[in-house]
Amino acid sequence: MKNVKLFGLFMIVSLLSLTFVACEKSDVNKELTAKDIEGTWVQEPRSSYEVWWFEDGEFENEWGDDYSDYEDWGTYTVSDGKLKLKYEDGYKETLSISLKGDILTIDGEEYERK
Repeated sequence: MKNVKLFGLFMIVSLLSLTFVACEKSDVNKELTAKDIEGTWVQEPRSSYEVWWFEDGEFENEWGDDYSDYEDWGTYTVSDGKLKLKYEDGYKETLSISLKGDILTIDGEEYERK
């Protein structure tokens, strides 16, 4: 009988703890907006780097390594988990995007907010 009571108490405590965990607020499924990604985002692997700047619907992307540097810029929008870029030369590109804390993931590549 004592074991049945302990088991019942264990089940109640387990259910209560699961209830609180299930109600935890998460920003993973939050719909991103252009405002959410404004700022500077940096990726610094070993011998190369990449930086994104987003502000007021305009972007700049710079990347390079020990031997050369490159730069692109244009306008952007964010909707439905997609980053839609229109480069200054007219080229358009759509990339998947997600944000968790200070980590922005663009097409599987992670960038840290600076």
